[in-house]
Amino acid sequence: MKRGQISRFLIIGILIVFAFGSFLMIAPARQQPVSGAGSGVFSFVEQCASSSAEKAAARAAPVGGYMTPPPESIRLRQGGVDRDIAYYYFGGSDLTLGREELQTELSAIVNEELAFCLDDFSAFQGVKVEHGQPSVTAVVSDQAIVVGLDFPVTVRVAGSAESRRAFNAEAKSSLGRLHSEASSLSRAIAGSAGGFPAGYAFDSRLDYHVINLDSRRTVYGLDDKSGLVFMFATLK
Repeated sequence: MKRGQISRFLIIGILIVFAFGSFLMIAPARQQPVSGAGSGVFSFVEQCASSSAEKAAARAAPVGGYMTPPPESIRLRQGGVDRDIAYYYFGGSDLTLGREELQTELSAIVNEELAFCLDDFSAFQGVKVEHGQPSVTAVVSDQAIVVGLDFPVTVRVAGSAESRRAFNAEAKSSLGRLHSEASSLSRAIAGSAGGFPAGYAFDSRLDYHVINLDSRRTVYGLDDKSGLVFMFATLK
């Protein structure tokens, strides 16, 4: 082989190595996430989850903790609004909503409110947001509602992508405390001759309201003094 041919092969080989090395340097950069856009979208999801939990509590509390009150409910008109308030005691039957049931009802409401808040991410222009269907789990304590989302979200900007699936948010709420007191009061009333049982230990942090509809039907309201009122009914 002539010296000129060897030189040409060496030059071509060097160019190939250089091109391949440049590709390795550039390719990973194209896959780097745009953290600013991604974090903005992800923060928005958690903010929506928190506000949706607050709205869910405001919807559930006045009707006994339900998304859709059960057939054993009584319709009451207050402030121009008709509400079907769930019976917690119904002619000898304890229909008190349990804590796990409350959390299931609240999860369904949060899921509905979340869709309104996210609005298919229309607030984000110049960013492509791909997402699946959220699975919502709401956990209620005496002082807060903790929302967990299994929600696949991918943010794409200029060829880059960033994905996340697990989200968590918290909303301060007395819903759990109100529900616990409503459950205790309902069972105490069921065991008494009617009305508030003698010697009942009232929660000083709450205001109690009673609406006697007739000799058998009564609606109770528990007010946390900050705007949230939990209501339930009894039928003796």
